[in-house]
Amino acid sequence: MSTLTIIPCIEFFAANAFVSANQVDPAPDPEVYHYNESNVELNSDDASISDGFPHNESEEEGSKDGELPESCVTVYTRSAHGRGKDRRLPCFYCGKFVYHVPRHLQKKHSSEPQVAALVGSSDRRLGLQYITNRGMYKHNSSVLKDGDGVLIVARTPKLNRSSEDFLPCQFCLQFFIKKELYRHCTVCKFRSADAPQKGFISAGRSLLMGSVWR
Repeated sequence: MSTLTIIPCIEFFAANAFVSANQVDPAPDPEVYHYNESNVELNSDDASISDGFPHNESEEEGSKDGELPESCVTVYTRSAHGRGKDRRLPCFYCGKFVYHVPRHLQKKHSSEPQVAALVGSSDRRLGLQYITNRGMYKHNSSVLKDGDGVLIVARTPKLNRSSEDFLPCQFCLQFFIKKELYRHCTVCKFRSADAPQKGFISAGRSLLMGSVWR
């Protein structure tokens, strides 16, 4: 499937990714927070709203103008946070952390215009992946703004990394190590054919700062 075929199917909501990625999630169902982990099947689509990540409860106050709070952000690792089917990701619409986001989107959010538009489309899988990426970007923006939580990255680093080592791709919104961002952006499957060939780090930094300081 060519990039030229993919882009038209998602362009109507891709243009609004920057604004929508910062929308506030509705208050989650408090009952979901008290689920019994031992009763959750590994392949459950709607297993939990809690990400299971450590959070610093002392960082409750908002950041001062022009200043981010002291960072307690950690980078996602397979050993600490799971891999494959054990990996839960945040839903863009409801904020729940689920094992299979595309399936969750089709079951729980089929009435959302962006999801409904993908029904019967040959690019359905890629479109659902883009919405999944928006959920991760929304989560990461919140984590960086609050200075607390786990940064979800596209590729788990082999070495210990700081959250400052990562920037988002302007096309797919996933976070990559800065040194790897150029290589990814040149082949990103969400990149349009006429997209710029350089300036990826500057674009990623601008996108992120606009979300964090919004």
